[in-house]
Amino acid sequence: MPLMPAEAPTPFTAAGALSGVREAIPPALASFGIGIAFGALSHDMGLSAGEATLMSALVFSASAQFPALGSWGAPGAAFPILIATLAIGLRHILYSAALRPHIRGLSPIKTYASLYFLADSNWIMAMRAERQGRWDAALLLGSGALMCLGWTTGTVAGVLGAGAIGDLKGIGLDVAMPAFFIALLAGAWRGKADVLPLFVGAGAALVAHTYLPTGWHLVIGIMAGGIAGAWHHGR
Repeated sequence: MPLMPAEAPTPFTAAGALSGVREAIPPALASFGIGIAFGALSHDMGLSAGEATLMSALVFSASAQFPALGSWGAPGAAFPILIATLAIGLRHILYSAALRPHIRGLSPIKTYASLYFLADSNWIMAMRAERQGRWDAALLLGSGALMCLGWTTGTVAGVLGAGAIGDLKGIGLDVAMPAFFIALLAGAWRGKADVLPLFVGAGAALVAHTYLPTGWHLVIGIMAGGIAGAWHHGR
């Protein structure tokens, strides 16, 4: 019985990490700006610089942390915040499932360190690198670490400079997060083949946002867009 060929080891190199750092410079700068907005809002909600910074370093999710601030300090808010954060974070199950074939064989330390820094933008970077034949799993670690640094230092700057920042709308920080995600979408755009998944996902997310609790629109939009994309590409 012929032996099956051994799978090539998943690359995880310093060069891959540096490539991730270089690719992550624009989203890291955006994360810094959004972090300033989060830090300023955290200050307004009564969080100290240490508390806000610890939240940003441990949670590392603008889409979860901003909704949490909306309920911060309200009586009985802990459970709703927990559920909303869980719902918003469910999309990472889909992200990590897509990445699983490409990180197989890595040690637990490399795997979990990389996935700790998994975010929307470096997941897109990872999928693009895999399609282009230049996949190196350390790209996740390098890009995510830089974006986390930008997000966390932005939070610190926002908390400490809250008094000087004033109205976030006056300096455009209120639209920083939507602009950031539009830029991510543009970077991942592959042409006409993406039109159907885009509109199906956006429509499903809009309906879910209208009728379901906070966070579920992200999961439903991603799943609906993914199903539409699989159907469209499989025809």
